[in-house]
Amino acid sequence: MKRNKIICLLLALALVLTMPAATTTAAKKKTTDKKASQSKKVALNKKKLTLKKGKTYQLKLKNLKKGKKVKWSTNKKKIATVSKKGKVKAKKAGKAVITAKVGKKKYKCKVTVKNKTASKTTIASVVVLNRYTVQVVLNKAQSLSASNFTVKTKAYASGTYNRTLKMDGVTTSNKKTYIITLSESSAISETDYVQVTVSKLKGTGTASKQTIYSRGKFNYQDTQIYTSTQGQEVDKYFDLDGYGWSTASVTGLPAGVKAKMSDSGGSIEFYGTPSRAGSFTGKIVTKDELGNTYTNSIIWLVGNANTIVAAYRPIYRVMGSSGCYIDQSIYITGGSGSYEYAIQGNGYGMSVYGDGELEGTLKSAGNYAITVGITDKDNASRKATARLSVSFAAGRTISGIVKDAKGNPLEDAEVDFTNRNRADRYLSSAYDYTDSKGAYSVTLVNGTYDIDASMTNASRHILSYKVTTSKSGVDIALPVYPVMVYSNNSAVSSFGSWYDSTGTYYGSGNKLYLKAGTYQLTSTFSRGLVDYTAKISLKVTAATTSVTAAVTGKSNLSVTGDISLGEAVTVTNASDYRYYRFVPTETKTYYFYSEGSVDSYGLLCNTNGEELASDDDSGTTGGNFLISYECTAGTAYYIRISSYGDESSFNLFVSDTNPASYEGE
Repeated sequence: MKRNKIICLLLALALVLTMPAATTTAAKKKTTDKKASQSKKVALNKKKLTLKKGKTYQLKLKNLKKGKKVKWSTNKKKIATVSKKGKVKAKKAGKAVITAKVGKKKYKCKVTVKNKTASKTTIASVVVLNRYTVQVVLNKAQSLSASNFTVKTKAYASGTYNRTLKMDGVTTSNKKTYIITLSESSAISETDYVQVTVSKLKGTGTASKQTIYSRGKFNYQDTQIYTSTQGQEVDKYFDLDGYGWSTASVTGLPAGVKAKMSDSGGSIEFYGTPSRAGSFTGKIVTKDELGNTYTNSIIWLVGNANTIVAAYRPIYRVMGSSGCYIDQSIYITGGSGSYEYAIQGNGYGMSVYGDGELEGTLKSAGNYAITVGITDKDNASRKATARLSVSFAAGRTISGIVKDAKGNPLEDAEVDFTNRNRADRYLSSAYDYTDSKGAYSVTLVNGTYDIDASMTNASRHILSYKVTTSKSGVDIALPVYPVMVYSNNSAVSSFGSWYDSTGTYYGSGNKLYLKAGTYQLTSTFSRGLVDYTAKISLKVTAATTSVTAAVTGKSNLSVTGDISLGEAVTVTNASDYRYYRFVPTETKTYYFYSEGSVDSYGLLCNTNGEELASDDDSGTTGGNFLISYECTAGTAYYIRISSYGDESSFNLFVSDTNPASYEGE
């Protein structure tokens, strides 16, 4: 019985211990079911949404049972719209509410629309196309004017941009790439640092970008010839080409001759004593800081008493329409030093002279080899030959008319063609000045050229003109207008050179060619005994045709003395001009003359310095002058005299009778 009680107690205890565990499990199950129920709740994937104008976003209802219909709507269609499938599109800055309705249940998303962030306009690149042209490329198109651009240069990396360049204008075809044309006085030098500043860029304001002007790497070739004598010490130099400090290598020197860099680093020094006679061929290869290469072939001629060696430098030219004249000297050493020359074989019409010089005209393009035989005058057994190699490239004639802004031909305008291949051995550049009809013509080789046409302070630059054949009609218009200059002073009808206050030259005479703009120009000049100053102030437009100059004059006369009727004035050391004043009391013909052993000259002028009469050798004796002129009473006349000898003297007279008549009596 006792045992049964114990068993019952144990069973009861076990039941008590197991009851909490069952309650906990049930609680956990109830919580899990609740969370599962919550995770399946229908909801929008976004309750708040921010979009930029023009952007879209797809709204969705999560946990929506299949088959349930959704009706989408917006409270402000001008701000944001929504499609039947919930795609939201931002239309205008502001706020809207997008509603998704399922049955009677509504789900809302607050949408904020913002304007697009304006992208900034910046400078993408700056390139110097040539000495007068800079290209600026923006990252996107924006309308700008010349006043938005500033170009500066400096020579050193650590320097300051102190030099502001003058611009002729700024052009663009797409408002993204701008071409800046610089004035004639603002050329950029190679290796210059160039900074372009652009103002009023959208979203940026003012920005700057710099570059370095380089015409590109090149490999230049040339030929050098040296002469020396076997057994005699060499002392020669070769100046290195290139930008900055250069490195150089030398090969192919005659035996006994060595080379080293000079202490200054700017040249190669050759030293030593050549031990063997003959002609030796080598090279000097120079590389500068910019990566350019200069290859100079060396022909080293070493002669001795019994060995003559000679050579000509090769010729590379452009063949013109009338052929090409050449005149080439010979390099020679050895033997007695006295030689006879004769062309061997085909000389193509060339002649060789007593000093070995080859001269003549070749008529067509191509390659020529002309051999000259050399004989020692003191010993006919000592002989040698030298060959002249000539290469003529076919010439291409480019011609056209240079005109002003109104289409009129411009006389004396300069047109330059610069070969972009600086290593071209045939032609680096060519130029011409226009004639009275504005015409120019140049002969070029095939290649790409920069054209630079200019007149006084105006220029026009054409980039990358490719030459493959002759062509006419390559006309160029300069942005200048013809302006006639008239005088308000009857004593002056023509002018000298015109300058502004900075000393910039704008042409000379009565006709100027000026760009559109405002000018204040001055011309100073002399007419006889008067110094004149002419000033013009004008604004030049397409309608401007003329301007009247304000002219003032001041006498520059320096009178040595006065001369009276019948009285002699002794003149000594009159190699420079002397002026003597004569004021007649009666209106009649007077005679001005000299007497003496010195050759003298006389000129009669008025107060304006205008010549009235002059004479050299019509006096009563040889070398003296005699001038006759009808003078007005009370008017000042000036007799200007000079002599051809400093030490001799002569007498000057004024008479109312002809002294020559006494000679005839």
